Amino acid sequence: MQTTDGQIFLTMISPTAPHGLNVVRMRRQIEAQTPEVMALNDTNMGDPQTGLTKVPDLMVIAEEDTDDTANASTRATS
Repeated sequence: MQTTDGQIFLTMISPTAPHGLNVVRMRRQIEAQTPEVMALNDTNMGDPQTGLTKVPDLMVIAEEDTDDTANASTRATS
């Protein structure tokens, strides 16, 4: 499911085993080569500027951005 321009789009497809395997392989490579990031799959991601919500197959973000407690303590000391 995703939202675009205030409309909800739902696509009902089942990922295939080869697709899932490719996602896992990419995730492992990314995490092995860049330990400062997290590779997350099947995770809702909202864009605060556009309001769009998507569920990407694989999303890579800085590990510090996944921890609300770390973000709060960083803001408090800045």
